[in-house]
Parts: sequence; C-alpha cells; structure tokens
Amino acid sequence: MDLDIPEAEENIELNMSLNDSYEDDDFEIYFDKATLLNHLNHLEDDNLFKINLLQDDEANVKNFNEEAAVKVKKAEKEIENVEKSIT
Repeated sequence: MDLDIPEAEENIELNMSLNDSYEDDDFEIYFDKATLLNHLNHLEDDNLFKINLLQDDEANVKNFNEEAAVKVKKAEKEIENVEKSIT
C-alpha cells in the first residue's frame, strides 16, 4: 500500500513581497454575544481560581516559615542549654 505523502522537507515558495497590497475586508464576527460573555465568564472564573490558589500557597509558605522559625529558636535554646551544662 503506497500512499503519496508529501515530504516534510519539501520547499514551498511563498510569492510575497512587502509592497503587496493588503486588504482586511473580513469584518464578520464569528461568535454571538452570549458565547462571548460565556467565554469571558469562564476566563474570569479561571483567573479567580488561580488567584485563590496563589493566596493559599502564600499563606502556606508564611505558616511554614513561622513554624520553622519557632523550631529554630527552640533548637538554639536547647543547644545553649547543652553548652551551659557542659561548662
């Protein structure tokens, strides 16, 4: 079974010039107002969800840093007590 599949490296010549005229007569809108509003609502919901995730992450990092600072201070006090008991 031999299929005629064009080569991926096939050279395609584009006959374009910077001096070619350009026309943009395509003023048709391809979606209706309801579809646009639904899409914008979806984007807003998605962005709010991502903002909420980011705020949760920031709160978790803050809590982690606070807990770590307490543990470090506790460990430093224990080390100080051990050093005092040695001397």
